[in-house]
Amino acid sequence: VALGAGGIKPCVSSFGADQFDDTDPPEKTGKASFFSWFYFSISIGCLVSSIFVVWIQENVGWGIGFGIPALFMGVSIAVFFCGTPVFRFQKPGGGPLARICQVVIASLWKHKVDVPQDVKLLYETFDNASAITGSRKLEHTEELKFLDKAAVVVSDSEKDGGDISNSWRLCTVTQVEELKILIRMFPIWATSIIFSSVYAQMSTMFVEQGMVMDRKIGSYTIPAASLSTFETISILLWIILYEKVIMPIAK
Repeated sequence: VALGAGGIKPCVSSFGADQFDDTDPPEKTGKASFFSWFYFSISIGCLVSSIFVVWIQENVGWGIGFGIPALFMGVSIAVFFCGTPVFRFQKPGGGPLARICQVVIASLWKHKVDVPQDVKLLYETFDNASAITGSRKLEHTEELKFLDKAAVVVSDSEKDGGDISNSWRLCTVTQVEELKILIRMFPIWATSIIFSSVYAQMSTMFVEQGMVMDRKIGSYTIPAASLSTFETISILLWIILYEKVIMPIAK
């Protein structure tokens, strides 16, 4: 479970997003919907497992109940590797932590420097390639201008293009924008705290509450572990509503 949750869950969604080209408008639009339908597919799997697999575990046996998910996991891994020839693989660009620290240190080092009005005076690589391996150049944005100080060229050697090797003193615009994107995501991450707190109740409080409830409907008794089905169904309905109604209206 630790290997599956820790090694697969954080990677599958990001690897799926890598299959879309941000420079292609149709693919960029498809990428926006990818995460919704990715989560929709996961919820379908949760719905099936919380109904049928739970019933098998309680009425047939735990061996078969665990064997069925293991079988489908093996099939899914085989299907995944079959798609290797058509996958898009992004070149690893190294960990972003060092680049983020470089921008922070460089901007603090130049805290007394004024940011030029012309953003073209900020430092960026001369060719089309990005300073970050496997990434593209990012356009300058006007928010969080204090961080732009990290890309201000101040010394004569920097102006001549000679002393640009110290990334702790001079960063590219792409590096600065990478940190800006991360900071702009903080409010989004903060809102997920409430969702995660509620979501965690599915496998804890929902089951404990179900064990003391009257779960009989006619001659059928709903397993306590299947009560999470109602939450999964609500997710499926809201994803469809979001993609088919809310997003078209917002656009």
